[in-house]
Formats: sequence, structure tokens, C-alpha cells
Amino acid sequence: MFLKIICNPPLMMGSLFLMAFSGSLFSISAQKTPEAPIRVKSWIEIREVSDQYTFTGKLINYEELELSFDYRLKVVKQSPSGSSHTNQTGSVIALPGMVTQLSYNSINCNKDEKWEAILLIYYKHQMVAGDTIRNKEMR
Repeated sequence: MFLKIICNPPLMMGSLFLMAFSGSLFSISAQKTPEAPIRVKSWIEIREVSDQYTFTGKLINYEELELSFDYRLKVVKQSPSGSSHTNQTGSVIALPGMVTQLSYNSINCNKDEKWEAILLIYYKHQMVAGDTIRNKEMR
């Protein structure tokens, strides 16, 4: 009698496990396949506060497990006095199906500045999501 079980547990995405049982014989073998992409969505939230814009990065983890992500939010600003940029980097643990705010410190810029905001999300040193927005003057 053979019992064959095929499963793909979320922690071992991309691996195929086969188990066979015959009398006293028990064997486990693994076959490596390309790793499946991580299902995540990210965006930049903009809020207008008096004469400034505030930028915050957010993401949703669509996987069934808590996952750790690295992120980078960069805002490039151009004003009559010159250009500058602000970087915000960090790591966050995202719960399944929940909106996660990437940082509690927002990046601000004045309304009269030209700006571009870039958000990059990394999982295990590989970019998996991102977002870019800019005001009409930057285009």
C-alpha cells in the first residue's frame, strides 16, 4: 500500500514535497521549483496639511503568514532655492490581510515645491512592490 501526499506549505513556497509509505519504508524527497512571487500591494498615501503635503508608505500582505519586509520611501523636492531629497528606510512585519503603515514619521514638503515620491518594498533582498507619484510640475 502506498500513501502519497503532495503539499506546498506557505513557508516552503516553490518546493514540492512527496511522501511515500510502504510497509516499513518511509521516504521524503523534495524537488526544487522556482519560488512563487509574494502577494503584496503597496502605495503612497498623501495628505494635505495646511500648506504642506505629507507622504506615508503603506502595504497589504496577501500571504497567509506574517512576513518581514524592508522598505524605502524617497521624496525628491525641487524648489526655487534648489533640490533635495529625503529617504526613509526600515523594516516592518506585516500581518496577513492587514494594512501596515511603514513608518510613524511622515515626509513633508511645501505645496509650492515640485516633488516626486518613490516607494520600494523588498522581501528577502528582492523588490516585490512599489509605487511612484509626482505632482504635475515634476512630469
